[in-house]
Amino acid sequence: MEIIVADTDANWHEIETYRSMMDFGRGMLRFTFLANGGSIIAVLTFVGNLYSKGGNVPSMKCPLVLFIIGVFSSGLAGVSTYFIQFTIINENDEEAAKKNHISHRGWLGITVGLVLVSLLVFTIGAFVAVNRLQ
Repeated sequence: MEIIVADTDANWHEIETYRSMMDFGRGMLRFTFLANGGSIIAVLTFVGNLYSKGGNVPSMKCPLVLFIIGVFSSGLAGVSTYFIQFTIINENDEEAAKKNHISHRGWLGITVGLVLVSLLVFTIGAFVAVNRLQ
């Protein structure tokens, strides 16, 4: 089933808004994944460097766990974006729509929640890591 939307003056604004929302969402997923993943690499590199020089190595277990949760949340958010698109397509098919337990708006809420979790644990992990360095 293919959904065709004519690019007319009447729906131009809706199409461009949808495209910009998709770009923004993609950017947020990339940011949360890269921020948490990069933090894991940075912390492990820092701790490894301190350890190799025989310095006092602070415990970075808590920040690392938080960053791992952030990467996992970001990955789950990426998977849930598939379900958003899948349910949007199925909402045009009445029989398939009845089988879906969660609407695309429900999946959108889940996706936004997972991105927010990823941002939150990144922020907490960063503050904990900085506090451990003092």
